[in-house]
Amino acid sequence: MKRNCIIGQSGGPTIAINASLAGIIHRAKSSEEFDNVYGMINGIKGLLEGRYMDLLEEFDDGDKINALKQTPAMYLGSCRYKLPTFQDDEDTYVKLFKILKELEITDFFYIGGNDSMDTVMKLDDYAKLRRDYRKPLYDFRLPDGTPVKEYGNFIQVGYKLIPKYNRGYIMSLPREEKTIINNVIIMINNNTEINASLNL
Repeated sequence: MKRNCIIGQSGGPTIAINASLAGIIHRAKSSEEFDNVYGMINGIKGLLEGRYMDLLEEFDDGDKINALKQTPAMYLGSCRYKLPTFQDDEDTYVKLFKILKELEITDFFYIGGNDSMDTVMKLDDYAKLRRDYRKPLYDFRLPDGTPVKEYGNFIQVGYKLIPKYNRGYIMSLPREEKTIINNVIIMINNNTEINASLNL
């Protein structure tokens, strides 16, 4: 199977951020599992603007990869772009996924801190929704009018997408949200009439 990966850097420069990039490039080259390795120029914002580079061509020998480990700042450039949720701006996600599809990306690496991981989580949520759950299995409203949709492994309550079987995540939610989610899961699992009132 053909595999192509894309790598981005985001946030502030750290001592390890270029070393992480070098590690991914080295692994991709040595494993020979990837036909193409692309680098986003200025992170997810640059990718949205169609700016990326061929990292296998740029780092065509081991010396260049080793030098990258010692290079300060960020080789690919950074961004401080806060990716919106797909519920607020689906057009941004449609554009991003169109670029990823054109490049036939199978693996996505994003090097950074908390905001970078937030970006990855949002992309992952949208990818799962796009791939498996285009049509909700259940679509109803809570007594207070909040829309609820159930997509197999995910429940969307209002604008929040929640992994249905991740109990650790659900238990970490505020008490009111946790109660709502647990009641919704019980209703769905028991095939209870969806228009029944919830005692929250």
